Amino acid sequence: MLGDEEPGPSRIRAYFGLWGRFDPEEVTSTIGLSPTQSHRRGEPLAGTVHKDDLWAFGTEEEVDFDLPRHVDFVLQGISPFSAELNQLRERFGLSATLNCVVWIGSPTPILSFSKETLDRISQLGADLDIDSYLA
Repeated sequence: MLGDEEPGPSRIRAYFGLWGRFDPEEVTSTIGLSPTQSHRRGEPLAGTVHKDDLWAFGTEEEVDFDLPRHVDFVLQGISPFSAELNQLRERFGLSATLNCVVWIGSPTPILSFSKETLDRISQLGADLDIDSYLA
């Protein structure tokens, strides 16, 4: 019967990204933290090309239901470099985003954040983006 299917397991990924027109290697050399993902504007992307440069640090997609744990991992990794990241963001006019990608399955993921976590995201001058999909 349609709709009686068991959902797949929940999966989560979180990452902080700087987007715009800049050399991602400059972020790496300034803060001394290697990105988990980066690309240059114009590089191929599934039949098109990337429209912006990106420097990102985050978790890999994994079966999990605890989004705050992923976000805390990301923030712990980049928080020591908050001042430098903000200087780079302002210098190059970059966008900063804490991206959360959640595939909702079983068990239902935790999607709440503490005030302290939201304050840490705000101190980075970052937006919070949560993309959700059915697993």
